Amino acid sequence: MEPNSKNIEGKKYISKDHLVIILALIIVAMILIMGLSLRQFLNKNSLSFDFFINNKIMVLKYKRPDYNFPNYLAIDKKEEEKKFRFPATMPKPPRELHIPILMYHHIAYYPPTASQLQRGLTISPADFEQQLSYLKQAGYQTVLLADLFKALYYGQKLPLKPVILTFDDGYDNAYYNAFPILKKYKEKGSFYLISDLIGQPGRLTCPQAKEMLQAGMEFGSHSKTHPDFRRLLPETISFESLSSKITIEKALGDKIYFFCYPVGGYKPEDFSILKNQGYLLALTATNGATENSDHPFELPRLRIWGGISLDDFRNLLP
Repeated sequence: MEPNSKNIEGKKYISKDHLVIILALIIVAMILIMGLSLRQFLNKNSLSFDFFINNKIMVLKYKRPDYNFPNYLAIDKKEEEKKFRFPATMPKPPRELHIPILMYHHIAYYPPTASQLQRGLTISPADFEQQLSYLKQAGYQTVLLADLFKALYYGQKLPLKPVILTFDDGYDNAYYNAFPILKKYKEKGSFYLISDLIGQPGRLTCPQAKEMLQAGMEFGSHSKTHPDFRRLLPETISFESLSSKITIEKALGDKIYFFCYPVGGYKPEDFSILKNQGYLLALTATNGATENSDHPFELPRLRIWGGISLDDFRNLLP
């Protein structure tokens, strides 16, 4: 008789020691099989984790080789969505476009106590409507940054005289003043939100932004807290841009592909950070109206200052 088994009435029974060993071997085998299957799945789908230890953000990255979407969101495989990634081969020679991107902040009437800066950043609703009326009469047609991206990298056709209207900082007068005028003239705008300020006094709320989005407006990130990127370390820039992207996408239920540098400040090192996070284009405050496919993260704009005359507005446009 074996020392670790018992024979009762001619039948052999496994002892408790043997049973524990067998169960342990079964568990180890199951773990090995599950680990191998998981490894094959990860290799097939190129899944990985990114950790932002200092700021306690963990992101599950979905990096299928044939897509380049924001990695922590479900992949939408519609044919149209496939254009929201950089092509495998960049345009050579670089594709160059000449589309005026107009920069607005407040569309409102400023109070008598307003500072010089606030006055400079504020366009009255009457002046804004006059500018839209002129654009319409002159044959301009508003497009979005999504259209610009597809034109730069996929050769999508644009209207004969395209123009892009951008609105920085996410003020609530974008909803109360700019949005109704845009709808009246059947035009579109691109709005950039500071994620920490969404829903704060004087800023757009989620329901307002969702309504605008459903009406054909476009939204992008203007960072988490609006710091000057020229003064930040790479890890802080990464946190500011990615956390704002996550927050805005969750708030609006829509993907965010476009970034606007706070105060227009940036460094060339910032470009790879934005690209790796799924951004496709970024707006600066540099004066100009020429876009180049080799420089997606430093798009120039034309600032529309408060009190600008209609003649000066006309002269800004190419």
